[in-house]
Amino acid sequence: SITSSNQRCISIDGTSDVTVSSNTALEAPGMCYHIGNEAENNTFEKNIAALSKSMSTGTSYPHDGYGPSFSYYSPNNHFIGNVAAGGDGYGFISWLNSAMKTESGAYSAALGNPRYMDYGLFKDNVAHSYRLRGMEFRYFEQGIQANKAKGIKQLVMENVKSYRNKLSGIRLHYGQGATLKNVVIADVRAGLDIVYTDDITLENVEFKGYTAATQGVAAQSIWRMCNNNRPAIYGISTPATILRPYEGNHGITHINTKYTDFSFTRGNAAHCSPGSRFAHKLQPACLGDLHHDYTTIFKGPNEQTMYFCTAQNNQGVDDVIQYQQDMNGIATGAIVTDTNAMKAFKQGCTSLGQCRASCDGCIRSFSYLTGDTANTELKVTNSAGESHQVGGKINPNSGDLE
Repeated sequence: SITSSNQRCISIDGTSDVTVSSNTALEAPGMCYHIGNEAENNTFEKNIAALSKSMSTGTSYPHDGYGPSFSYYSPNNHFIGNVAAGGDGYGFISWLNSAMKTESGAYSAALGNPRYMDYGLFKDNVAHSYRLRGMEFRYFEQGIQANKAKGIKQLVMENVKSYRNKLSGIRLHYGQGATLKNVVIADVRAGLDIVYTDDITLENVEFKGYTAATQGVAAQSIWRMCNNNRPAIYGISTPATILRPYEGNHGITHINTKYTDFSFTRGNAAHCSPGSRFAHKLQPACLGDLHHDYTTIFKGPNEQTMYFCTAQNNQGVDDVIQYQQDMNGIATGAIVTDTNAMKAFKQGCTSLGQCRASCDGCIRSFSYLTGDTANTELKVTNSAGESHQVGGKINPNSGDLE
């Protein structure tokens, strides 16, 4: 066991094929269990870190300031059955630079790009009771097309739990390609926080918003997820757009996901506002491009509801398309916002109520570019000679159709 060390617990740099198993560390400042550069095929198994602390750092290893219980810079290492039990910053963090750092402190591209290397196993791990995040994975690109073609192993989190972490349960930051399988996330402001990350698969993932057990101890300030400003609780927070459009818009695929405990009553004990299962960020209006184009696919018995009227009336999103497929993956049509623009040229569109319409067949989309937006009106004509006026003139200030 390691107790109250001056810095870190067990750190591996430039070393491979080491197994670190069944250790206990308490109140250690900095990166407690850490794997640095030029280190691969190491295994951290059945270790415990509790009450990890952040610390003041220099420029050489700034991540000690986050106080993560488990951290690694080289992806091809294995974390199995570890428990991160509370601390100032993070339970687990993987931070991949675009080159390896040598003993001299310089980065060398000749040693390879960690973002293009195999990810090792990450399974049966638990993170709870952190002031910031339970688990975070940054700057991984194992899922880009070139790496997929080479068979590079992508990030897979299996049988993990993240709960009672104030900001988020799991955060994916600037990445490409990740799978969460048999995962439980509970009692965090944002269960899965996605920042500029694409191609994510969720399989048998359970999100619990704000459970009665955690609300029961919320009177103790250390356990409060929310302060008096009462932020909302979300299961998944997705980005407005993707970072690498040239890689395709894969978005997020849900396979048998489950959501509970999002309908709690706001009160003095909770200190949080009831949120929703999904928080889809929109592009800032200042960019003149208020939209959300992050693909979301549901497979299996997912019980979800999309509120078209809320999107249209409260958020100004009036061009929602929800594609539908049969059991064989064949497109059967779409549910769209019940407006003339969304139903143009479609035969057999039927109003469903609640601002929705069902349209058979394929829904097509397109983009156009014009240099004189102040005096431009869009008129679309199909092969049968039928024409439809889409909106009106474009407001040069807001970018909206008038």
